[in-house]
Amino acid sequence: MRDVLLTNIFAGEQIQKSRIPSFYRSNFDVKNLFRYSHPEGHRSCYAIVQRSVLIIDLMSHKEYERRFGY
Repeated sequence: MRDVLLTNIFAGEQIQKSRIPSFYRSNFDVKNLFRYSHPEGHRSCYAIVQRSVLIIDLMSHKEYERRFGY
Protein backbone atom coordinates (compact mmCIF):
# COMPACT_ATOMS: atom_id res chain seq x y z
CA MET A 1 0.00 0.00 0.00
CA ARG A 2 2.78 2.39 0.89
CA ASP A 3 4.46 2.05 -2.50
CA VAL A 4 1.15 2.49 -4.32
CA LEU A 5 0.29 5.64 -2.36
CA LEU A 6 3.76 7.08 -2.92
CA THR A 7 3.15 6.99 -6.67
CA ASN A 8 -0.56 7.91 -6.57
CA ILE A 9 -2.17 9.35 -3.43
CA PHE A 10 -5.60 9.00 -5.05
CA ALA A 11 -5.25 5.23 -5.53
CA GLY A 12 -7.99 4.49 -3.01
CA GLU A 13 -11.69 5.06 -3.36
CA GLN A 14 -12.92 8.37 -1.95
CA ILE A 15 -15.68 8.12 0.64
CA GLN A 16 -18.49 10.66 0.32
CA LYS A 17 -18.27 13.39 2.95
CA SER A 18 -21.76 12.59 4.23
CA ARG A 19 -20.69 8.95 4.82
CA ILE A 20 -17.52 9.66 6.84
CA PRO A 21 -18.15 8.16 10.29
CA SER A 22 -18.06 10.52 13.26
CA PHE A 23 -15.17 8.43 14.64
CA TYR A 24 -12.86 9.89 11.97
CA ARG A 25 -14.28 13.41 12.17
CA SER A 26 -13.97 13.70 15.94
CA ASN A 27 -10.69 11.80 16.48
CA PHE A 28 -8.74 12.89 13.40
CA ASP A 29 -10.63 16.00 12.20
CA VAL A 30 -10.58 14.71 8.61
CA LYS A 31 -12.27 16.58 5.80
CA ASN A 32 -11.66 13.80 3.26
CA LEU A 33 -11.35 10.06 3.64
CA PHE A 34 -10.25 7.33 1.27
CA ARG A 35 -10.57 3.57 1.52
CA TYR A 36 -7.90 1.24 0.20
CA SER A 37 -8.80 -2.42 -0.31
CA HIS A 38 -5.94 -4.84 0.26
CA PRO A 39 -5.78 -8.08 -1.76
CA GLU A 40 -6.08 -10.24 1.36
CA GLY A 41 -9.44 -8.68 2.29
CA HIS A 42 -8.36 -5.99 4.73
CA ARG A 43 -9.26 -2.31 4.42
CA SER A 44 -7.28 0.81 5.22
CA CYS A 45 -8.62 4.31 5.63
CA TYR A 46 -6.45 7.30 4.91
CA ALA A 47 -6.77 11.04 4.51
CA ILE A 48 -4.87 13.50 2.39
CA VAL A 49 -3.46 16.31 4.51
CA GLN A 50 -1.28 19.05 3.04
CA ARG A 51 -0.24 16.95 0.03
CA SER A 52 0.72 14.05 2.30
CA VAL A 53 -1.05 10.81 3.13
CA LEU A 54 -2.17 10.13 6.70
CA ILE A 55 -2.85 6.40 7.04
CA ILE A 56 -5.35 6.15 9.86
CA ASP A 57 -6.02 2.45 10.25
CA LEU A 58 -5.86 -1.08 8.91
CA MET A 59 -8.75 -3.38 9.72
CA SER A 60 -10.48 -6.55 8.63
CA HIS A 61 -13.45 -6.31 6.32
CA LYS A 62 -15.76 -7.20 9.23
CA GLU A 63 -14.33 -4.39 11.39
CA TYR A 64 -14.65 -2.00 8.46
CA GLU A 65 -18.33 -2.85 7.98
CA ARG A 66 -18.98 -2.37 11.70
CA ARG A 67 -17.28 1.05 11.77
CA PHE A 68 -19.18 2.27 8.72
CA GLY A 69 -22.51 0.81 9.88
CA TYR A 70 -23.02 -1.62 6.99
